[in-house]
Amino acid sequence: TMTYRVYLDGQELFQLGVNPADIEVTCGPRCNGATCTGAAGGSLYFGAYGGPNVTMSAGGVYLEGCLDEWRFWNGVRSQLNIQDFRKVRMGAAREPFGGDPSVGTISSDNYRTFAVMLVSYSMDYMCPVGVALPCDIVSLLPVYPKGQSSGSRYTMTAEGTVVTAPPDSQGVMMWQTALDERIGVDALGRVTFDPSKGPGNYQVTMTLANADGTAKVPLDFIVRVLDTASYSESSHAYPLCSGDYEPCRYAGNAFVPTLQMLGSIVPNGFCSGNMSRVTANTPVGDLTFLAFPCSINTWSGSEMKLEARGHDQAAGAVTQVGFVVGPKPAGMDMRLVRSDEFGRMDMVWTPCDADLGSHVVCLSANDAQDGIMSAASEQTCVKLQVLPDPAPHFDLSAGMTRVEALHAIIGRESTFELYAADENCLDHIEICINELPAGAVLETRPAHKAECTHAHSTLRWTPAFNFGGWNGSMCFAVTDTAKSCGQHAHTVQHCVHVYVERCVYAIQRDQQLQEVAAFYGASWMQLWSLNQALHHPDIMMYTSQVISIGHKYRSGPHDTAGSVAKRMGMPLQQLALLNYDLQHTLALEQDVLLQPHQELCLIPNSCTGLAGTHFSQIKFADEGSLAEFASDAIPLAAAAPVVAPRPAS
Repeated sequence: TMTYRVYLDGQELFQLGVNPADIEVTCGPRCNGATCTGAAGGSLYFGAYGGPNVTMSAGGVYLEGCLDEWRFWNGVRSQLNIQDFRKVRMGAAREPFGGDPSVGTISSDNYRTFAVMLVSYSMDYMCPVGVALPCDIVSLLPVYPKGQSSGSRYTMTAEGTVVTAPPDSQGVMMWQTALDERIGVDALGRVTFDPSKGPGNYQVTMTLANADGTAKVPLDFIVRVLDTASYSESSHAYPLCSGDYEPCRYAGNAFVPTLQMLGSIVPNGFCSGNMSRVTANTPVGDLTFLAFPCSINTWSGSEMKLEARGHDQAAGAVTQVGFVVGPKPAGMDMRLVRSDEFGRMDMVWTPCDADLGSHVVCLSANDAQDGIMSAASEQTCVKLQVLPDPAPHFDLSAGMTRVEALHAIIGRESTFELYAADENCLDHIEICINELPAGAVLETRPAHKAECTHAHSTLRWTPAFNFGGWNGSMCFAVTDTAKSCGQHAHTVQHCVHVYVERCVYAIQRDQQLQEVAAFYGASWMQLWSLNQALHHPDIMMYTSQVISIGHKYRSGPHDTAGSVAKRMGMPLQQLALLNYDLQHTLALEQDVLLQPHQELCLIPNSCTGLAGTHFSQIKFADEGSLAEFASDAIPLAAAAPVVAPRPAS
């Protein structure tokens, strides 16, 4: 006779006053209502209770619940032993017996061990093609021993109402899971298994835990293995129902649809990329190389867009292609563009600061060919890494944006470059300036780099004839666009100091001294006298040749613009034309006190200027000597005259 104990999820079942062999979950082998011996044969009932001498046909009681896995040992296993191994992949190395029972061979020495596995059943069941879920279960063959056929002593036949149920999420206990024991789960979370049992649903059980092994959480999911022999290179798809397994649940649908994810991406190192605006240099392209676990960076406040394209390779068929999308971030919009054999769906999303971090979106393509649904395409997942929107910046590295001060010359064009960038490849930036001096132009140039977000501008300025002495800073700003989610635009400033030299002028094409002199109310003779290198006043000068247009003068104490002009015989208007920093005050017909040592440009007029100097009123002790002085504007006082003594009489 056979005696046994029954455990449900590791808990031994019993009822007060009832033999453990007669509990409601199962009853032992019986022959016409009597206990059978192993030699006489008999059946073991799962999920039924009929009492010690009652057959199933005589009114047994069925289990109201779900069955998942049944496993039988020839020996006793403790409750703790069963619970420890309930969610662990079992294999030959974990079983204390001689030989590997999974290959159908049991050693004669197995009786020496305390427990030998006899048979194991998995209740995983795939309904026939065309049968709605749930469906009736007719019969099952064991997972172990392998190689059993219908009609063998191990065949499990259903009696009563036995139907399929949704897969559980609590973990399983089975002899051989779908995970390949040699590979299993790698460090990136990719699951590898060997579907050696043919097409159908494979249940995969894993455990997620912290790095130190704490906080273990079971993860249980189903993998559907298709009946397809191999990949069709000519059709670039997997043909359905091309293997040796019957029946095929997809008969009439030729191919598994293909799925492709596309977008505009700028590569950012290994296994990473940045979402980008669609441009000639960053067109929409295949993102297969950046599928999960690689990551794609996007930015808070900027709209990003990905395209999912599904295609059914069947020619001449009436086909519709759609998509199945897993959990997605709040606010992500799925826009179906077309649903024929070239299905397309746009994934549009503008993340906000609350969305900073990682988001994984998974989807697959499905098609219906002549009304017959196909299997889903291979699932594709993308990992979106939402980053804070950065501020743009000027590129101040060597050879890029000008940093040092600029010395300009009247009549000669001066230029310098401005380069800016933004790490947000979905952004747009612009270089601008609020105010430029007369004649200056800020030109927008093509971006100096094709990838991501860059801007390039050139400042061009040819100072006019009356800009000598202009001294100031040109402050430029690079600004990005205002974002959604209430984010304001970022602005970053960069200033370049510019100084226009006084008293020098760059000749324009075919200009002569007389024409230049007219700008400043002077004569050609005055300018010729200022340029000793010009050996003839009518000499042909070359373009951009620099000439002097006046004397440089540094003011002394108590000098005013009016007093200097009067002394040099210059009208105030002419003084203003030569000195930009005096133009505003002198235009108001107001005299201005000059700062000590303030630099000016002057064109003296010997006919109208003062004849005397500071030294004209000084009496020297030695009139034949050259007077000493501290500067041109600050003379030293003469010493008291020395009277020679008279000779004695």
